[in-house]
Amino acid sequence: MSYLDSLPEKELAKYEIVNNLYNLLSIALQPGAKRKISYKIIREEFDLTQSHNTEIFFHNCIFLEKVMIRKATFEHDLGFHDCFFDKDFAIGNEVNCKKSFGVINCKFKTTFVSIDAEYGDCYFKIRECNDFMIKGLTFRSMIMEYEGVHKLNQVSLSDLNEFTEGEMRLQSLVADNFNLTGSSKKMNYYIENLFVKKLNIDEYRNDGILRLTDINALNPNVETEFIISDSYLGRAEFNDIDFSSFSHLYIGDSRIIDCSFTNVTWSKSIGAFDYFQKHISDTETKIKDIEKPGFLQLFKTARLRTHNDVISYYGKQREIYRQLKYAMAKQGDVVNEQHFHALEMEAYDKSLLWSKSRWTKMILKLSRWTSDYGQSVIKPIIWLFTVHFILFSILVYNNYFPNLQFSTQPNWQGFKDGINYYFETINPFRKTESGLSFVVIDLTMRIWSSYMIYNFIRASRRFIK
Repeated sequence: MSYLDSLPEKELAKYEIVNNLYNLLSIALQPGAKRKISYKIIREEFDLTQSHNTEIFFHNCIFLEKVMIRKATFEHDLGFHDCFFDKDFAIGNEVNCKKSFGVINCKFKTTFVSIDAEYGDCYFKIRECNDFMIKGLTFRSMIMEYEGVHKLNQVSLSDLNEFTEGEMRLQSLVADNFNLTGSSKKMNYYIENLFVKKLNIDEYRNDGILRLTDINALNPNVETEFIISDSYLGRAEFNDIDFSSFSHLYIGDSRIIDCSFTNVTWSKSIGAFDYFQKHISDTETKIKDIEKPGFLQLFKTARLRTHNDVISYYGKQREIYRQLKYAMAKQGDVVNEQHFHALEMEAYDKSLLWSKSRWTKMILKLSRWTSDYGQSVIKPIIWLFTVHFILFSILVYNNYFPNLQFSTQPNWQGFKDGINYYFETINPFRKTESGLSFVVIDLTMRIWSSYMIYNFIRASRRFIK
């Protein structure tokens, strides 16, 4: 359906059908004069390859066929305001708009593409579009806003000219896919108020400013992804982002150690798949099987855990958690620093094999079970009293305490003596009696109590530096 069909008859009466737009553009004007073309219906494909030294301004025009602007220099402003495009709009290939290029309140039925063009200032305020793609541009500044009812299918920003100096602001976008690739040595990106199904920062190098603010999952009821892969993000800033609203958060083979994170809610876990693992190999399937909940799943996936690609994956995941831990420490975010420390240790454990690092794995698992790597206050207390009760019961069973024994008959005095002996022996600094038997049990009690007390103190003071 053409935009032409959606116009009311009264509105349509204002328009004039034009078969040859070139005639209007060829009318001689003084250099710098404003050439305004309004209320035209352009039936034929428009391929502009001429240079112009006047300001060109299209207002309320309907383009029924493809629009191409290429190999042209515009000494003054070029703008499209309140226009409708039924087919693709493409501008680039040696185009130079020396002052400004604006697309204001326009609707694109299909695609807007700008490749290898030079602009002064750019301003896009789009009301409808399917795909919006820019690649290899040079400009002073660019602002893009979206005010459409329907979401965009794709927004793609890639390979800006490495010598481009300026800033790009993208505001209030709603899209299925948002892709950022390439590099920006002297460019500043400001991406704000974005609702997206899949955000992908891939093979991107940031040496300027990259600031992402208020990024949201498009719909929490569908599969959504936030992906950073093979990228160097430098001092990128992430503000007011709820990563947990996305179904998946992936950070693979990227440097994020110098990034700052403000008012960010993190996902429970972060995937570390690189492109090969996610799209070509079956590593992702293996990891999903391994991380399914359930005790029996440990035995079902025991062999999978020894595969080289699985070991490599968890090694990369550990590195991502390490970088995030360090980034949080630099910001003084002690809470998330401790959180990522625990996740780093968990990934480190999974990256080791029992056959090569059994003692390290044993220490890591003991730390996890008894204290969640120093995060839990309750676990050390539970483990302290439980294991000590077992060791204490062994002493009672072997008549270590003369006036204490197991009995099915209630005995209040025996109960009080038992409680007294229990808490007396739980003290790792108690005096050692001469002629003590069961030295191994006594030594185990002291070591275990000391270890659990240490875990308790460590967890209770983890936010104090």
